[in-house]
Amino acid sequence: MAKKASKKSSASARPAAKSAIKPATKSDTKSDTKSASKSAAKAATKPATKRSPSPTPTPKRGVASAGLKLVAKPASKASKAAKLAEPAKPARAAKVAKPVKLLNTATVQWDASPAERKREQRLVKDVANIGWHSLHVTGDGAIPDFVYSVGLMETYGHPEIIVFGLPMETMHDLVSNFVAGIDGGRAFVKAGSYDGIVDGFSLATRPMNTQHHCDFVGYALWHRAFVGKSGDLRVVQCFWPDKAGVFPFEKGCSETVAALQPRLDLAPPPKG
Repeated sequence: MAKKASKKSSASARPAAKSAIKPATKSDTKSDTKSASKSAAKAATKPATKRSPSPTPTPKRGVASAGLKLVAKPASKASKAAKLAEPAKPARAAKVAKPVKLLNTATVQWDASPAERKREQRLVKDVANIGWHSLHVTGDGAIPDFVYSVGLMETYGHPEIIVFGLPMETMHDLVSNFVAGIDGGRAFVKAGSYDGIVDGFSLATRPMNTQHHCDFVGYALWHRAFVGKSGDLRVVQCFWPDKAGVFPFEKGCSETVAALQPRLDLAPPPKG
């Protein structure tokens, strides 16, 4: 995925508070959040650096529970063969910056943990060489599983994409299909419904409220700081409909489907 600058993350780029989401137990699924600084508590979740080999074994969750059969467009053969999350359609070379140097410790402070540092470096390499990176996050019950992208801001100038409530493999394919559309010139920035992402029905996107960034897309924040562009992160949430074609933000949506897709387009409720 693309790198346009070699500046590294400042301590302020990391989330200030720990996420409530628990880390994945599978080796290919990691958490998404990052700490706000080296002195702040580390996020409780870990990123995935590999694409899930098969959907998370939750056959009754998500679209299936609503009676709607989701047939996501398959990712490219290269994506299935690779051990890292890559788009269904390779990013155009003209849009991808040259690979960055990863060990410039004068400008970036890598995580102290060797395993975590390796994940950070893998993310940076994916964005520089492929165009984006996929984070698979296992929820904790209150928060459903979700997948989000890192690198679309840098490669395409397009908001990152996050989706909730489906098997990991399906969510990865959805994000990959969005990336293929973006690579082909489409944009999913404005709130609305979009055809042509999956077969049979539309998907919707809405801009994610920035107050949720630290809790859900910590690695995307970290990467923007890494490239010297802290503060400009944008994210859109993908919503999928119930069997009647109603989205969670519309009246009459199935309660089951709505519960699997938290409304991150809205401001979080006041703490208290």
